[in-house]
Amino acid sequence: MTNIDVKGKLYFVLLPTALLIFLLGMIFDKNLGDISSWLFVIPKVIAIETIVFLLFQSFLWKWKIFRKWLVLFPNLGGTWVGEIKSDYPDPKTGKRIKPIPCMSTVVHRFNQIKFKIKTLESESISFSEQLNFDKSSNTKRITYSYTNDPNLLLDYRNDTHKGTVILNLIGDDKMEGYYFTSRGRKGTITLNRHDKKMLDELPAEIAKHPMKNK
Repeated sequence: MTNIDVKGKLYFVLLPTALLIFLLGMIFDKNLGDISSWLFVIPKVIAIETIVFLLFQSFLWKWKIFRKWLVLFPNLGGTWVGEIKSDYPDPKTGKRIKPIPCMSTVVHRFNQIKFKIKTLESESISFSEQLNFDKSSNTKRITYSYTNDPNLLLDYRNDTHKGTVILNLIGDDKMEGYYFTSRGRKGTITLNRHDKKMLDELPAEIAKHPMKNK
């Protein structure tokens, strides 16, 4: 998984490194034409750059100043709400069920992202996540596999299964795409940013399910 533009990364590392070596040489009055001066300066450069990298990996990557030219994806962490449109048929009518309201909580670190999607009837937790940026089409895509665990009281019509989701990021506040499951079902997912915090429970407006009481 990558959230860094490789070309941008090279500029971001090499140019500041060269400048830092030059500045430390001036500050400590070192002749950089001498090997002993390099042995004095290089450890300090490594120490400073290690600290900067740890700070960048922890929180600086979220700053807008690094967007587009260095960091490819915005911070997607927080709570998203939307709906799932499934090809699952209503056993009474034989027609597709109505859209299922859902909530997704996203944990997004520099080079790691985790999704948890909840509906009134089940919970899906991601594994094997991937961030992809197609420069030719300017498409930011998130792909992940997940395990879905339903409410145990509903195991007569819904069992534990695995699936894969492919989402396109639209702007900074919308994701939409599709999914397919090991049960042979498929559908679409639309998510909109709801809160920068991760909520524990479904918001009241989406705490319903088209298959409730069926």
